[in-house]
Amino acid sequence: MVDQEAANALAECVARIRQLEEENAHLRQAAKTFGDLAERLKHALDIELERAADGMLEETGRTSIPDGAANPHDEVTVQSQPPVRLVK
Repeated sequence: MVDQEAANALAECVARIRQLEEENAHLRQAAKTFGDLAERLKHALDIELERAADGMLEETGRTSIPDGAANPHDEVTVQSQPPVRLVK
């Protein structure tokens, strides 16, 4: 009786380990896919920022961005405004 309970407990543990290993493999693949997507998006954003900076230079006829001007690679803080209430 004790041997059967131990064998059942062991079988449950082995099944759970296999399940967790499979789940881990899926999570690792999802993480890799997500990381690849993030890299592609970052690359596309870098290209767009370069184009925007180049466009800014072309519009102004300058050959460089002046000191103190917004650098496309700087962080931008966006502050939300209170909602606008329309009065009829």
